[in-house]
Amino acid sequence: MTERRDHFALDWIKRELDETLKSARQSLEAYAESGQDETRMRACLTYVHQVHGTLLMLELTGVTVLSDEMEQLAQALLIGNVKDSAAAQQVLMQAILQLPAFLEEIQKGLPDSRRAVVPLANELRLARGEKPFPDAGTGAAVNLHLVATEDSLKRFDQIDGTDKARKIRAAYQQVLLSILRGQDREASLSTLNKVALGLERISEKSPIGLLWRAFGIFVKSLAEGQVELSGDVVKLLRRVDAEIKTLASDGSAALSRPVDMQLLRTLVDDARDRGFTSKDLDQLAAVLDSEPEEERLGISRREAMHTAAAALREELALVKDRLDLYVRSDRRSADTLTDLAAPLKQIGSTLSILGFESSRAVVADQVDSLNQAAARGTVEDGVLMSAAAALLQVDENLAGIAQDRNRRLGATGETTAVISAAQLAVLAEARNGLEQVKQAVVDYVSAQWDARHLEGAPDLLNAVRGALAMVPLPQAADQLGRCGRYVRERLLAGETPDWTMLDAFADALSGVDYFLERLSDDAGMPGKDILGGVERSLSVLGYGEGMAPGEAKPRANHRTTACHQRS
Repeated sequence: MTERRDHFALDWIKRELDETLKSARQSLEAYAESGQDETRMRACLTYVHQVHGTLLMLELTGVTVLSDEMEQLAQALLIGNVKDSAAAQQVLMQAILQLPAFLEEIQKGLPDSRRAVVPLANELRLARGEKPFPDAGTGAAVNLHLVATEDSLKRFDQIDGTDKARKIRAAYQQVLLSILRGQDREASLSTLNKVALGLERISEKSPIGLLWRAFGIFVKSLAEGQVELSGDVVKLLRRVDAEIKTLASDGSAALSRPVDMQLLRTLVDDARDRGFTSKDLDQLAAVLDSEPEEERLGISRREAMHTAAAALREELALVKDRLDLYVRSDRRSADTLTDLAAPLKQIGSTLSILGFESSRAVVADQVDSLNQAAARGTVEDGVLMSAAAALLQVDENLAGIAQDRNRRLGATGETTAVISAAQLAVLAEARNGLEQVKQAVVDYVSAQWDARHLEGAPDLLNAVRGALAMVPLPQAADQLGRCGRYVRERLLAGETPDWTMLDAFADALSGVDYFLERLSDDAGMPGKDILGGVERSLSVLGYGEGMAPGEAKPRANHRTTACHQRS
């Protein structure tokens, strides 16, 4: 009877607890943004203390273990008694975001379990240099939610793990291309196995090493089962490529993030479904199967990420609305741009605390662009287009986390075939930008090579390039960047192209446009031959991949000659 009464009391006070935790989150965000202003951390500590006191009053003995550790870590941050402030802020933010999920589960009738909160409480203890609780549970031999140790991070840097990851990814992409072409199945699987072993070696003694071990098991199951390397298998291989890309680009920082549990489970489950058996598979499956039941019901780190992502999307929506009003306005004030940059900077800090580094980098780029535009006092349409596309992509990234979509085989990576709704919107805007460039070229020719018609083309091409880079479509983005250089360095510099050069330029623009059209219509990756044709056209212009400007001799004529040739 007492337990039920406590739940009723929680029902009454839950909203107030959520608001107090929201205030704690905002104070912690402000602390990170302000360069560790003590008053912000003190406010955060006050809010966490209020929550802990309320939970004690409700006699929720399980979750109070967590809130007590939250308060102690906040106090340690305030007095500077932590070795790694950034990591401590991240785990405290994690706890602030996850506590509401624990309370919701209690409201739904699940027990107020100490066992459920101990793994996260131990992370809080480790962040302030304390030993973990001895009763963390006997379930798993490895805590999949813990980040890498300081020793494993140091080792990764000492062996130049980032460079090794880049080389491994290059080999992985080559074998992935061979698989897509249906070439030499046995050699491809042998290389994939070597990739898995290499990744596991450089990630030794870090949680992500388990992901690479699961990948190796998955590869062995493909070899033993004579499975066709197409369809769902290829999609999953692309998902793994996205993880390798993160390791290659972020280096040791990637080791400090939680393992993608959904991908890890998918790899293990897929191998099991094929009837594959091995000692490694049994051990890894046991680790996954022995997680506390409360976590399997949704009280987990990922649940906290859903909450955080949803909150960030709300804040991002306000910025997007203000940007939209600014674009539509006849009066564009530089002060308004500064006002837009400020909340974006705070959103970026929160993304960093949560470990969403790729999205944080995108936001940081836009903050810099808006501040630079405000300093100049002029705003080009390209800057606004790039900002809109960037915010759209970040929102889509957060939407995927907030909605907990099924990413078993469909998550996106650099070579992934699955294109989301928001990405399709970016592609549509990119094609609109290309259409404006093509019209500018038509006007340029119609006006007897009047270069004034091309003055806005480089900025437009750069904006489209930036949008494609975020989808990500790096090859197409790079090619448009070189198209922009051709306009700026040749046409705007006074060079008059002959029709061969002009046709090559038109073919390059049309080729990228057709690539995007195919991508939008099929929601899949078009043939590489399309962008291969674009590359050949750029080589004619002297802007092929790896070519120095002017390496190919430009074929320019006087305007009268060009006009007569065309007529």
